[in-house]
Amino acid sequence: MRLVVPATVVPVAPSTRARFLSKITPPADSTACWLWSGGLGDTGYGYFYLDGRMVRPHRVAFQWFVGTVPSGHCVCHHCDVRPCVNPAHLFAATSVENQRDMRRKGRASRGEARWNARLTATDVQTIRARYAAGRVTHQALADAFGVALMTVNGVLRGRRWGHV
Repeated sequence: MRLVVPATVVPVAPSTRARFLSKITPPADSTACWLWSGGLGDTGYGYFYLDGRMVRPHRVAFQWFVGTVPSGHCVCHHCDVRPCVNPAHLFAATSVENQRDMRRKGRASRGEARWNARLTATDVQTIRARYAAGRVTHQALADAFGVALMTVNGVLRGRRWGHV
């Protein structure tokens, strides 16, 4: 199957364009994800060398086929497939909009699933129960569970671990 590519918005050297397109797995369906078969980083996003710099291929696809990325915006995926470079699946958003989209789609890690979590759901319930029982300070709880005072404050005020 031949890959149909929209007319470029940003001028690009034919050799660079050919190198980029050679790293796309042609989809059977034009509405499907265009999967990047070039290098992938630990996060699952691709990388592509352009003008001596490493750039994200989905960002390149957006710039070449959709338009300039507004200042302060990132390029996000409607499909949530990190190696996808299909311009129809990409949109520009601020970091806040990207985070909101991630949470709305249920992709945000929270609680014990976070890479830097020090507490478990059981720890959080214990902290709240001990504090409710009285005669214990926030600092004493922080020391007992090996976390910062601000972590305990956030747990007790519902700003952290609000889902527990």
